[in-house]
Amino acid sequence: MKCPSVPLLLLASVLSAGAQPGPKFGDPAPAISVDLMDAPPGARTTPDALAGNAVVLEFWATWCLGCVQRIPHMNALAEKFQDRPVRFISISDEDRAIVERFLPTHPMSGWVAVDESGATFRRYGINGRPAAALIDAKGILRNVTGNGDDVSESAIESLLAGTLPVAAQPTGIAPMGSEPGAPLPVFQTLIRPAMPNPGMSPGAEVNAGGRWEGWGLTIRDMLSRTSDIPESRIIAPDWCDGERFDIAVPLASGPEERLALARQAIGAAFALKSRRETREIDVFVLRKAEGIEPKLTEDPFGMPLRRLVRSVEYTINRPVFDESGLAGTYKFEIMRASDAQSFASAIREQLGLELAPSRRSMEVLVVEPAPQR
Repeated sequence: MKCPSVPLLLLASVLSAGAQPGPKFGDPAPAISVDLMDAPPGARTTPDALAGNAVVLEFWATWCLGCVQRIPHMNALAEKFQDRPVRFISISDEDRAIVERFLPTHPMSGWVAVDESGATFRRYGINGRPAAALIDAKGILRNVTGNGDDVSESAIESLLAGTLPVAAQPTGIAPMGSEPGAPLPVFQTLIRPAMPNPGMSPGAEVNAGGRWEGWGLTIRDMLSRTSDIPESRIIAPDWCDGERFDIAVPLASGPEERLALARQAIGAAFALKSRRETREIDVFVLRKAEGIEPKLTEDPFGMPLRRLVRSVEYTINRPVFDESGLAGTYKFEIMRASDAQSFASAIREQLGLELAPSRRSMEVLVVEPAPQR
């Protein structure tokens, strides 16, 4: 079954949006403070070290699908211009260990760096990704863009020649409903088909300008965020995981009023009804493996196992319970896998624990099509 069609209503008024401010185009580029992890020996990102070189500074993350899809394009450009005075630097604000685990399966031809403090992301006003800053050989910032078409062979030739025009200064993230070419909203409390916005990544939330906004959310995700219940505990039609939408809801007088209004809007827009009830459902349990000693080292600066549980639950969309009895903080990496079986193998091998299927009785949100009148 496909997502049902809904009436289109015009949003009569919009409010200004809040976003992380960016640098001024045409001025010297902000400092690039990063930890280089895949670059030639002696490479540095100081102004003196980069002097005379144009720079394509890419902001990305391993979890960003658009970033991963753009790797072949950026690799081709880096290889095309490898003998020219231009540096391709790709920086992530994730932990170094996460990026190190990613690179063997997704090699990148330019320099790779991490900005764990997020300082460089803030200096360049990066609110979403993928994004790229284009800096000429004199160190002047020409553009910061989320549009992949702006980072092309011809654009880099112009950057090297010093003829790439300074981009128009962005005025901030356009409020939903006011962007050029924006689709009509599907409800007065704005719910519309998701549209690209260089300032917001899919799944992002903003509380600003008297409203709450969610970008690129599935119906299940919207229900989860407005019902305060994990997606893994929502029983809903499969089409609730398909199309993605943007939502904007007035904050009203408080968070409870906002949530109630959002739930009402989602139900009306998609002809849904929901109820909370207790059911016995399939879950996974994290526990000590029989005959195996846990491979965990306590560390006061480490992480509790609930961080791992959240990651697994989010990926496999199934409730996960920690019944290991290990209540401390431990030194381990948040592993990445695509399904429960892969997680179970990795958890047994790396942590000496077991991820086992089970059944539990718990509160769930049951979502069904509303009766047709």
